[in-house]
Amino acid sequence: MAGAAAFGEVILLATPWSGTEQALRSAGNLSGKIVLDATNPLKADLSGLALGHTTSGGEQVAAWAAGAKVVKIFNTTGFGNMENRQSYFEQLAALPQQGTYRIKVLAGKPSSEVALLARSFNRMRRSLQKAIELIEK
Repeated sequence: MAGAAAFGEVILLATPWSGTEQALRSAGNLSGKIVLDATNPLKADLSGLALGHTTSGGEQVAAWAAGAKVVKIFNTTGFGNMENRQSYFEQLAALPQQGTYRIKVLAGKPSSEVALLARSFNRMRRSLQKAIELIEK
């Protein structure tokens, strides 16, 4: 993993929370790299947050990936929904199947990296919307 991380400019972190610290240690020196953090600090049994009451998962990832520019991505819901996930999923199921839904894609300190990623994700979103329109025809 360290070789791939050394080669890449941008690293996507998409691990179960319990393996996140070890994955970052295995990646080696991440100074100056952009780390896209798609993790959620959930307990292994999904019964709640492993942390998040005094600090966030993104802050912990940033501490583990010292020197990296960490950008939290693809989080679509907050703790309250995860804590009451049955009710949340029932609410989602009740939403109309057509329409556009806003999701929180990026969170981080304002920077050129976040702006670049936001533009990239926006282009990706438009491409996906066009693909869906073609499929639905």
